[in-house]
Amino acid sequence: MRLILKGRGKGKTTELLYTSDATRYRIIVPTSHNKEYLWKMAKELDLKIPEPMTCTEYLLRKRGLHEEGILIDDLEFSLEDILTAFFGVPVKCATMNISERK
Repeated sequence: MRLILKGRGKGKTTELLYTSDATRYRIIVPTSHNKEYLWKMAKELDLKIPEPMTCTEYLLRKRGLHEEGILIDDLEFSLEDILTAFFGVPVKCATMNISERK
Protein backbone atom coordinates (compact mmCIF):
# COMPACT_ATOMS: atom_id res chain seq x y z
CA MET A 1 0.00 0.00 0.00
CA ARG A 2 1.29 3.41 -0.96
CA LEU A 3 0.52 6.42 1.26
CA ILE A 4 0.31 9.94 -0.16
CA LEU A 5 1.52 12.17 2.65
CA LYS A 6 1.20 15.89 1.95
CA GLY A 7 -0.22 18.88 3.76
CA ARG A 8 -3.77 20.15 3.45
CA GLY A 9 -4.49 21.61 0.01
CA LYS A 10 -1.29 20.21 -1.53
CA GLY A 11 -2.86 17.93 -4.18
CA LYS A 12 -3.47 14.58 -2.48
CA THR A 13 -7.05 14.24 -3.72
CA THR A 14 -6.12 15.41 -7.21
CA GLU A 15 -3.37 12.77 -7.34
CA LEU A 16 -5.88 10.16 -6.19
CA LEU A 17 -8.33 11.21 -8.93
CA TYR A 18 -5.66 10.83 -11.62
CA THR A 19 -4.75 7.43 -10.18
CA SER A 20 -8.41 6.36 -10.27
CA ASP A 21 -8.75 7.53 -13.87
CA ALA A 22 -5.65 5.56 -14.91
CA THR A 23 -6.36 2.37 -12.92
CA ARG A 24 -10.18 2.38 -12.70
CA TYR A 25 -9.88 1.82 -8.93
CA ARG A 26 -12.83 3.18 -6.95
CA ILE A 27 -12.23 5.94 -4.38
CA ILE A 28 -13.69 5.43 -0.91
CA VAL A 29 -14.47 8.58 1.10
CA PRO A 30 -15.70 9.28 4.63
CA THR A 31 -18.87 11.27 3.79
CA SER A 32 -21.42 11.97 1.06
CA HIS A 33 -20.10 15.54 0.93
CA ASN A 34 -16.64 14.19 0.03
CA LYS A 35 -18.22 11.98 -2.64
CA GLU A 36 -19.98 14.93 -4.29
CA TYR A 37 -16.76 16.96 -4.14
CA LEU A 38 -14.81 14.15 -5.89
CA TRP A 39 -17.42 13.89 -8.67
CA LYS A 40 -17.19 17.65 -9.19
CA MET A 41 -13.37 17.64 -9.25
CA ALA A 42 -13.26 14.68 -11.66
CA LYS A 43 -15.66 16.45 -14.02
CA GLU A 44 -13.63 19.68 -13.89
CA LEU A 45 -10.45 17.71 -14.68
CA ASP A 46 -12.27 15.71 -17.41
CA LEU A 47 -11.43 12.41 -15.69
CA LYS A 48 -13.42 9.18 -15.95
CA ILE A 49 -13.54 7.45 -12.58
CA PRO A 50 -15.72 4.73 -11.06
CA GLU A 51 -18.47 5.98 -8.77
CA PRO A 52 -16.90 7.05 -5.46
CA MET A 53 -18.51 5.52 -2.37
CA THR A 54 -18.61 6.35 1.31
CA CYS A 55 -17.13 3.77 3.68
CA THR A 56 -20.63 2.76 4.74
CA GLU A 57 -21.86 2.36 1.15
CA TYR A 58 -18.86 0.26 0.24
CA LEU A 59 -19.11 -1.99 3.30
CA LEU A 60 -22.81 -2.62 2.55
CA ARG A 61 -22.27 -3.34 -1.17
CA LYS A 62 -18.78 -4.85 -1.35
CA ARG A 63 -20.00 -8.43 -1.87
CA GLY A 64 -21.60 -7.45 -5.17
CA LEU A 65 -18.57 -5.50 -6.36
CA HIS A 66 -15.57 -7.03 -8.04
CA GLU A 67 -12.72 -4.69 -7.23
CA GLU A 68 -9.08 -5.24 -8.12
CA GLY A 69 -8.17 -2.52 -5.65
CA ILE A 70 -9.56 0.58 -3.99
CA LEU A 71 -8.23 4.03 -3.16
CA ILE A 72 -9.11 5.80 0.09
CA ASP A 73 -9.31 9.58 0.38
CA ASP A 74 -8.91 11.19 3.82
CA LEU A 75 -7.85 7.93 5.48
CA GLU A 76 -7.62 9.58 8.87
CA PHE A 77 -11.40 10.15 8.82
CA SER A 78 -12.31 6.73 7.34
CA LEU A 79 -9.96 4.46 9.26
CA GLU A 80 -12.02 4.26 12.45
CA ASP A 81 -15.17 3.26 10.51
CA ILE A 82 -13.24 0.66 8.49
CA LEU A 83 -11.58 -0.93 11.51
CA THR A 84 -14.76 -0.94 13.57
CA ALA A 85 -16.62 -2.70 10.74
CA PHE A 86 -13.77 -5.20 10.33
CA PHE A 87 -13.37 -6.08 14.01
CA GLY A 88 -16.99 -5.56 15.04
CA VAL A 89 -16.05 -3.37 18.02
CA PRO A 90 -14.78 0.21 18.32
CA VAL A 91 -10.99 0.51 18.10
CA LYS A 92 -9.95 2.74 20.99
CA CYS A 93 -6.25 3.19 20.19
CA ALA A 94 -3.74 2.14 17.52
CA THR A 95 -0.17 2.89 16.47
CA MET A 96 1.31 3.26 13.01
CA ASN A 97 4.83 3.41 11.64
CA ILE A 98 5.10 6.02 8.87
CA SER A 99 8.03 4.36 7.09
CA GLU A 100 7.15 2.81 3.73
CA ARG A 101 6.38 -0.90 3.82
CA LYS A 102 6.97 -3.04 0.72
